[in-house]
Amino acid sequence: MTVSQRLLRISLLLIFPLAALSAPAMADSLTISYTSSQNQTALVGATGFTVVTFFGSITNNTGASIAFNTVGSGPVTPDPYVAGFVGAFPFTFPPFTLGPGANTGNVALATVTLNPFDPSLTYPSTRLIKVEAVIPSGVLGGTILGENDAMIQVVSSVPEPPTVLLFASSLLGLVILSRKSRIARPGNLA
Repeated sequence: MTVSQRLLRISLLLIFPLAALSAPAMADSLTISYTSSQNQTALVGATGFTVVTFFGSITNNTGASIAFNTVGSGPVTPDPYVAGFVGAFPFTFPPFTLGPGANTGNVALATVTLNPFDPSLTYPSTRLIKVEAVIPSGVLGGTILGENDAMIQVVSSVPEPPTVLLFASSLLGLVILSRKSRIARPGNLA
């Protein structure tokens, strides 16, 4: 037997027992499903915040109870469009526990608060919101058990100045045309 064959046998003898002792993967332990649209449009105004809520449920796909919290994030932190995010099961102690094969039922998976209209931002804008179920560990996170994306199309209800100017000039044009047509009718003295 050559040296390389001996090394292969030794490495296989070491790898198989370690693989059997390793913990099972936690991916897809929880499934996040939406009952509302995952793609919503939100109209923001000049004053006040706009709230967008995503409804759905979380299902435990395992044969054991799972304790978790929900978190969310936007495309950048902080996101200039997003003022706040509240998950269905925010970080609390103890975390929310879902039994084996159980489902949360229909809940507000994510409540996203959008900032009022800001003329320095581009509208419309699409914001990606990640909803994640995590096993809490440490101060700022943990192991992700399930995640799903949602989208918000942020649209402004505040007309941009060129739009207002165009609308005003067309109204002025209609007024001028109506006056000219009234003056030009037979029987009208100018």
